[in-house]
Amino acid sequence: QPFLLMIVSFMCGPVWRLLINETYPTYKVLSVDESTIIPKVYVTDADNDNLTCKYYVDGSTTPSESKVITGTSTKKEVTFGAINVSGWKEGTHTIKFEVSDAEKTVTKEVFINKVSVSIKEKADSISISQVGIDSEAKGKQFTYMYTIGTSSGWLPQKSYTKYSLTPNTTYTVNVQVKDELGTIYKLFTSNKNITTLAQTPKLKLSNPTINTLDLSIIDNNPTSTQYLITVGDKYVNSSGALTNTATWITLSNKKLTVKGLTTGTTYQIRVKAKNSAGVETPYSNRVSGTTLSN
Repeated sequence: QPFLLMIVSFMCGPVWRLLINETYPTYKVLSVDESTIIPKVYVTDADNDNLTCKYYVDGSTTPSESKVITGTSTKKEVTFGAINVSGWKEGTHTIKFEVSDAEKTVTKEVFINKVSVSIKEKADSISISQVGIDSEAKGKQFTYMYTIGTSSGWLPQKSYTKYSLTPNTTYTVNVQVKDELGTIYKLFTSNKNITTLAQTPKLKLSNPTINTLDLSIIDNNPTSTQYLITVGDKYVNSSGALTNTATWITLSNKKLTVKGLTTGTTYQIRVKAKNSAGVETPYSNRVSGTTLSN
């Protein structure tokens, strides 16, 4: 009987009675706006020994935290304090779990992928680029789905641009990443709202009278867009009167009659717009308009 037991042990290897059953995370892509991880390890020991559980970050030889667990004949969850990951650099990081009793130690290392995303908006497009996914981590390969108002479907590239968007309009934006096992990670825990820039307007002047000029704005901005109109060193308010105070106004049908001008005088007029996020365009080119003489 002892001889037979020896043969079985030799053929099958040692019977491990101390086990790391699972960990959290097992592998993780950190969302861009995710600031903490709460590491967990699940352990058992058939001998019901007290277990010392530790974890180490990025190859450190000093444990980040250590806990002693009792009553281990059934699976025990060990929850450590939250790790602040907001300062982690982009790329692959590791958490190594270590569990030991009086006789032996077992370890398990997991990979954490810290990502970054660059979003650039223009008046008619939104671009997502520099999606910092380390595809070498654990040999994983990824595909990407970009949402800018609507979904792109799964694509192999780490960058994407959605064109033909409306200026000064807010779009829902997110990026999902899928590994070869079908696990999907969102790069933003909540969808981001990105507003396209306003389009730089153009001016047209018409119908001069002795003290007014009709002004038309030509652009593709929504009618809710605000404009700042300058006439010489003054500004135009919503009623068309000149004022010394910079005043952002909306225009009915993108038209306005500028009033209170001097007879037979040439004015240099220009305009700029801003989107609902407050980002201003450059000024338009100056346009000259001359009121009529008596």
